[in-house]
Amino acid sequence: MPCRDSWEAIWKNIQSLMEVQAQFAEKSKALTPEMWTQFMAMQSPVLQGMMGSPEQSRNMFLQMQEKCKSKCKSRLVRCLGLGIKR
Repeated sequence: MPCRDSWEAIWKNIQSLMEVQAQFAEKSKALTPEMWTQFMAMQSPVLQGMMGSPEQSRNMFLQMQEKCKSKCKSRLVRCLGLGIKR
């Protein structure tokens, strides 16, 4: 059943994202602003421009997270043939 296969793939992706988020949250607890500054000083100018500050990095991560959540939701709705009323 194609829809079931899609659902299983989506669920695996969601589980993977949850694992990455948990690892990221755990590792970021020890990251101080000084450590972030030292890390960024070693990076290329392109990366520095893309992720110039912890706040920008956080915002970028949250935007990517929201896009992933939105895509998963729309695929799930399509797969199950559900209409979400607001």
